Amino acid sequence: MPTPLGRLGQSAVSHPPTVRSLAARRAVCYDVAEQKKIEDRLRDLEEKNAMLERSLRIGGTDSRIPLLATNFDVEDAIFNNRTFAYDTFNRANSDSLGSLDSGQLWTEDLGDVDISGNQLIQGTTTESVATFPLGYQENLDAMFMFTCGSTNPVGQGLVFRYVDNDNYILIFHTHALLRIYKKLATTFTLLAGVSWPSALTVDELLVVQVKARGGIIEIKGEQLGTPANRAVTMARVIDDAWSSTYKSGLKAGFRFGNNNDNDHYDYVELHTW
Repeated sequence: MPTPLGRLGQSAVSHPPTVRSLAARRAVCYDVAEQKKIEDRLRDLEEKNAMLERSLRIGGTDSRIPLLATNFDVEDAIFNNRTFAYDTFNRANSDSLGSLDSGQLWTEDLGDVDISGNQLIQGTTTESVATFPLGYQENLDAMFMFTCGSTNPVGQGLVFRYVDNDNYILIFHTHALLRIYKKLATTFTLLAGVSWPSALTVDELLVVQVKARGGIIEIKGEQLGTPANRAVTMARVIDDAWSSTYKSGLKAGFRFGNNNDNDHYDYVELHTW
């Protein structure tokens, strides 16, 4: 089973700090007013943690959230909702997708998506979408792995900031291209794209990483062939991909096109913060 990754460009943290440890981390601040704000936030955090410690002593639940980042904004770290989702698809073949390994429930929003051979696959020749709840997605890191099928996909990829089938962001892949699309009010718009270093072949394993920060979206794709054939391709776009419509998109998942797209998904994970 693939090991869940940390944020893009960072190694996984063996013992991530909790918000409690933020009270001991005080950066030098040359703006007195700004420093006072930080001190007030930290004081509030210390009080919250003191209350939590008292709750734990009488059988409460520790709700503190691990922080994987080494550079962060204190207010974001304390007050923003953070979610994590992952799925290995390692379960019995089924027309019903069940739940992710992290617990969220899959929903087939359109068409038919199945579990087969410990992979997520399209179960029909018509457009299909399956999603799960993820929450607010202004800042999102994602990674998914897929195995190339025998036919070139025409509309397949990861979706996030998913409102409904007419409004979402799509990380689209074919055996030649890796692209970023937005779908707004039923219309697809190409935001950025790049070619794979070499054409993908049947049963080849690929990894795609996504980093979204409001209207900035970056993608990186890696071909996991032999060391001599491994290659990475990247694309980046700044666009209105964080409009009011997408701010209400609280789901993520996968889309398959209407031509029996048969690239199979082996793993997915997403972090929001």
